[in-house]
Amino acid sequence: MANSSAFNSKDKAGYIHISKGPRTTKSTSALALLFLVLFVKLLEAAEPKQETLRAWDEYIRIVNLKVAKSAALLFQQLGWV
Repeated sequence: MANSSAFNSKDKAGYIHISKGPRTTKSTSALALLFLVLFVKLLEAAEPKQETLRAWDEYIRIVNLKVAKSAALLFQQLGWV
């Protein structure tokens, strides 16, 4: 099989390697910058806000109260208290 493109090449074992062509430094730098910006944004999103933490703490407090009341009622009904 003949090479149909200047970007195709064969190695010593006869395998054909296809290249999309040379990458420019400009496009590589732009891609690296894009990944850096996205990575920083992901890190910012991973940190919960204080308002979210307060709401979560309040939710946990309410659930704990409900569980304690349910357990007390169950123990009372079973005659354990």
